[in-house]
Amino acid sequence: MLLYEDEGKFLLRQYGIATPEGAVVSDATELEDALPELQFPIALKAQIPVGKRGKNGGIMFADTPLQARSIFASMIGRQISGYPVTSLRLEPKVVVLRERYVALTVTMNEIWLMIGRDGGIDVEDRAQSDPGSVARIPLRRTVFDMRETIGLTFQSLGFPQPQWDAYFDVCARLESLLRGTDAVMAEINPLAEVSGGSLLALDARIDIDDSAVARQPAIRKLLHLRRGGHGWPKSQKVSTLQRFGRRGTVGLVGLGGGMALTVSDWIASESQSLAGAIDMDASLSSGNAPETLASVLDDFDADDNTRVILVNMISSGNRIDRITEALLPVISANRARSAKPMVVHLQGNGGAKATALLRDAGIHNCSSLKEAIGATLSYLT
Repeated sequence: MLLYEDEGKFLLRQYGIATPEGAVVSDATELEDALPELQFPIALKAQIPVGKRGKNGGIMFADTPLQARSIFASMIGRQISGYPVTSLRLEPKVVVLRERYVALTVTMNEIWLMIGRDGGIDVEDRAQSDPGSVARIPLRRTVFDMRETIGLTFQSLGFPQPQWDAYFDVCARLESLLRGTDAVMAEINPLAEVSGGSLLALDARIDIDDSAVARQPAIRKLLHLRRGGHGWPKSQKVSTLQRFGRRGTVGLVGLGGGMALTVSDWIASESQSLAGAIDMDASLSSGNAPETLASVLDDFDADDNTRVILVNMISSGNRIDRITEALLPVISANRARSAKPMVVHLQGNGGAKATALLRDAGIHNCSSLKEAIGATLSYLT
């Protein structure tokens, strides 16, 4: 299932990949609300699940609000490549220094990283006429594990060395997106070099495995909002699972990216590693944490490499007892049906009540992170 560009860019931003700011509009009223917030010239981009929109009249540019209104009227409601245009994404036209191509695909259960010297609408044609312009790397390990190989690819394609770290970071984040969303393709074309040495994803094509939608709350929410014809409200962001490769044995449910790094470093010092991790902050703020947790625990249960699950949240802002009340039914249900051990560490503001709630449910609440890490490692020895 190919996501719309705006939906794909939302996921890119969730994984830390920069995109132009923009707005999605589906009628004249929404257009008028969006125009004052935009810096002209702008691009108007039909939101349809198909590629090569630029060649088929699906991407147009406007220098003024008056021109934008005229283009909107000509595009909305028409058909492009057999799809009706019901919404357009508006975003500033970017001054591009160089266009590149980066994508990950899943083929025959193997992940391939593809890096192109040039990006844009003709990248497939260029790859046919000049095979050396696109490198294909089988990702038998993670991007981080293959840094040297990928660096040599940047060199062979003529990428400027001062920007290798930035390109490498995009590749690593795109891999996390692919694994975390059950995508079968995650493509940025073009990935633009802009002033100041920054990289900006100007388009996104994210193809999700149809069978995975049921276990991906973020994708289900995106599809629900698509049917409603509106963009993603800030209050409806969800947390997403990040995968870290095939060798990890610990599934981490955490709160705050810094704490996840602490846990990762701690277990790495004991020669273990994370299979995947999720920061529950966004889902807690949006009120959909139980659904997100249930989906993530199902993912960890289905992963043969994940041998133990660590639920580790320390909160001083949000009351941890209220978080526990919201998540306890999901934790209890998972423990009842899953053979995989789970270690729980929920501490902070309201910690005593959280411990009591867990104790009443027959669940031990570790009193410290040291105890939680020790208990987690005990299942791996």
